[in-house]
Amino acid sequence: MNKFYYGRTTKKKIMLPEEWETEVDMLSVSISLTHAGAYQGLRVKRHQGREILVETNGMPPDYYYLIVGKILDKDA
Repeated sequence: MNKFYYGRTTKKKIMLPEEWETEVDMLSVSISLTHAGAYQGLRVKRHQGREILVETNGMPPDYYYLIVGKILDKDA
């Protein structure tokens, strides 16, 4: 099963909820970025723990994000 985190932001940093550290396999996290308006050359600069840093081509950021992670098997 997967857990989802999504929304729209104008910031260069996305912070995942605290519970992701204990409930989600952080190595399975997948990040999708979609610009809102003009092309911005969006890319993930760094993903470390709960913090995701996003870069643009110099334009102010304005984008939608969809982050998916696999829920840890608590029985394992």
